[in-house]
Amino acid sequence: MVATVTQIRNCYQTLFGVLDLIAIDWLSLIQAFLQRIVNGSRRVEREPGLGRGRTDLLVVWNYPGGMQRAMIELKVLRKALESTLAEGLAQTWECADRCGAEEAHLVIFDRRLGHTWEEKTWQRSEQHAGLTITVWGM
Repeated sequence: MVATVTQIRNCYQTLFGVLDLIAIDWLSLIQAFLQRIVNGSRRVEREPGLGRGRTDLLVVWNYPGGMQRAMIELKVLRKALESTLAEGLAQTWECADRCGAEEAHLVIFDRRLGHTWEEKTWQRSEQHAGLTITVWGM
């Protein structure tokens, strides 16, 4: 994924300041950010089934070997990180499998007050059912 946590944080701060966004606003923010990156032969598809276990965002592009898909699942941290992570990994795997994505990302938005950006922003790789999922904390 081309976008870095720092780039998205800067975009968020520029566009929204310190507003407390709900899940649908996070989806719009990430979609708008990615649309600028994938402009051209790529596209960002949005599944409007928020909360129904459907894919949040799917980035699709053609390359000489065919078509490539990267699936992005968004979660808002509402409970413990480990339970949000476990739920998000399972849903990300299911959606990536269903849409045939070769690449999968899980983005967890941390809206807790009193935590610095350095505490909230991180990246790591997780395995779920044989799929490597890149997990981003924001």
